[in-house]
Amino acid sequence: MDELGDKELKPCPFCGSTELYVGPNTTTSYHVMCCSCFGKGTSYTIPFDPTAQQVDWEKRCKILAIEAWNKRV
Repeated sequence: MDELGDKELKPCPFCGSTELYVGPNTTTSYHVMCCSCFGKGTSYTIPFDPTAQQVDWEKRCKILAIEAWNKRV
């Protein structure tokens, strides 16, 4: 998570656990998932763009997934 800077995860909104996984659920889609209750946040898919740098898209998708997870309504 250190490559994402100040993006900290809030605890799971379902069970309160802080054991969270941030990463791909497939090779092209990133999400946040609780390791205790398996609650899952919104998935963000890396678009196919042969001119873009893959690492940049992965970082963007991870950041979007974390921001969606931390959003509470």
